[in-house]
Order: sequence, then C-alpha cells, then structure tokens
Amino acid sequence: MIKLEWDYPLLILAVLIFLWLYTSREDENIFFKHIVRKISVYLDSASFMIYSKDSKGVGPKYNKDPDLIASTTTSNKRKRLVFIRHGESDWNNVFNKGFNLSMFARLANAIRQEFFLLPSADSVFIDSPLNFEGIEQAIELRKYLQSGDQTVSKEDSNTKLLIQMLSGKDTTTLSSIIVSSSLRRAIATTTLSLWNRISQTGEKIHILSSLQEMSRNVDTYALSTANSCPDLPFARVAPHCDNFSTEVFNCSDNFGNKTRTFYGIKRLQAFNEWVFKRNEDVIIVGGHSLWFKNYFLTYLPHKVDHDAKKKKIVNSGVVAFDVYSFEANDGTISYRIDPSSLVTVYGGFTSK
Repeated sequence: MIKLEWDYPLLILAVLIFLWLYTSREDENIFFKHIVRKISVYLDSASFMIYSKDSKGVGPKYNKDPDLIASTTTSNKRKRLVFIRHGESDWNNVFNKGFNLSMFARLANAIRQEFFLLPSADSVFIDSPLNFEGIEQAIELRKYLQSGDQTVSKEDSNTKLLIQMLSGKDTTTLSSIIVSSSLRRAIATTTLSLWNRISQTGEKIHILSSLQEMSRNVDTYALSTANSCPDLPFARVAPHCDNFSTEVFNCSDNFGNKTRTFYGIKRLQAFNEWVFKRNEDVIIVGGHSLWFKNYFLTYLPHKVDHDAKKKKIVNSGVVAFDVYSFEANDGTISYRIDPSSLVTVYGGFTSK
C-alpha cells in the first residue's frame, strides 16, 4: 500500500511535466526539452543495440551469386559509384585504439563530456561526430584531390578524371551527384573533403537514410529527425569551409532513424533503387566502413577475392567501381559490381 501511495504522485508529476513541455512554445524550455529528447534517444539506441539484427540478409550466404544472375539476364544500366569513408570519430578515439589502461582514461573523459552535453543536441557516443584528427583526415583528402590528378599517370585516365570530378575541376565530362549517410561523421567528412567542388558548383549534399551504418553500436544511431540535418557540430566544420551554410544539405531523403525492420539488405536495396532512378553517371557516396564492406560482400561475384570483402576502407579513403543492374523476366532487379572496375583513388584498405 505504501508503494502505491508513492507511485501515483510520481506518475501524476511525470504527466504534468510532459504536458508542460509539450504545450510550451518551440522556443521555450529548450534546456529541459533537450534533456528529455536526449534521454529518449539513449533509451531508443539501447533498445536497438539489444534487439536489432542490423546486418541481416547481407553477404553471399543470403544472396545469389551476381555472376550467375549476370549470365542469365541482360544488364540495361550501369552506374559509377565513389565511396568515401568518414574520418576518425570521437567513438573511434575511445574504443578503436587498443584495449589498455589508456582506453579507460579516454572512456572516463568521454563520459565526463557526455554528462555536460546532456542538455544539448550533441553527443560523444550517439551519432558520434568527427574528432579533430578526423577533420584533419578529411582536409588531407581535400588537399590531395586538388593536386592528385598531377601525380596520376596518363595511362590511368579514369582515375585522373575521377579526381578532377571530386575536386570540382571537371564536373561536366561525367554528370554526378553527392550523397551522404545521415550520421554526422559521414556528413562532415563529405562536406570537408569536397568543399572546393561544392563551393564552386553550389550543389547540395543529399542525405540518405539508406546509407546509415550497419551495426548495433549506439554511435550508429542518428541524432537527426526526418527531413533534418544534425549539428555536425557545425562549429568544428565551418572554420574549414569558406562561406559555409547549412543550406548545402538536402534532407528530403532523410526519413529518420533506422529501424529494426529497415535492416541491412533492405537499406542496400533501397540505396541501389535510388541510385538507378537517378540520371547522373556517377554517385559520390559519403559513408561507413561496415556498410561499404557489406555492399562489396553482397554485390561482388562470390568467387572474387578482394580486400574490399575482408577489410575496411581507411579513414577518408576513396574507392570507385562500376555497378550494373539486371532485370529478370519476372521483373526482379539484381545488381553486380564489376570487379575489374574497382580502383583505389585515395587511401585504400586496412584491417583495423
């Protein structure tokens, strides 16, 4: 009985607080609203980590060999994809530098930062942003793109053209579009590395939900809501991008966070469908190591032994290739990467 006497007042208080926040104006009680939303995101990301099977359906175990499909159907479309992996994030800095005593020090510092970020729209762990090393990696890529075409041999004309296209020196020979995952580190890396081109052309970076990383970890859970772009944080990115504006982001294809029903293979398929509806020759993709690796595992022929299947693209690394779509007699669409078209534009692959 005593427990019930205390539960009812607490429940009534919680309802009143919710109504107070819900009925207030958008610019009121920002501090408390951010705390409530952050707690909600924590709970959602924890639930996703426990119950999800985010890489479900990807890889050769669950998909037909693209070579078998290609031998029985006719390809009617081809696209050039350019994968750009994000730079190092705050999460990487804590967990991906070895399991030792220094890791616990980094973790303690990250938890302290997270506590002070509670009333903000930022987080160290959830949708982990680029750290300052990651920003430098993206800037180094930008510098390479500005001069890299001068170091590529004349025989490698395709790579030379790709570098010129990414840097903005030649955006007319091949039509192209820039897209990014909805996670902050991918958006920031894409923005920083391609800013010379973006500032010259005035084009948009299209944010796609289908590119969200494949993992249960909370750093792969997005802070942005549907049709919006998260704070990258902009304060870290803007100083490195002249005349930076958030108007550069097109969020019409950001449908909100991944769900347990929109898992691995469905996101790969949704991305491919989006790609082959576009008129552009080349799709420039800012994204993530596991998403990219699973794409290669699923659409490269099964007999092909390539680092792309076994290793991650390095931070701010760039890899390009051709992907084909095939339509069967029953209307089923399948996809195949041409292994001979795979080229490393910058960086390459790493086992880490």
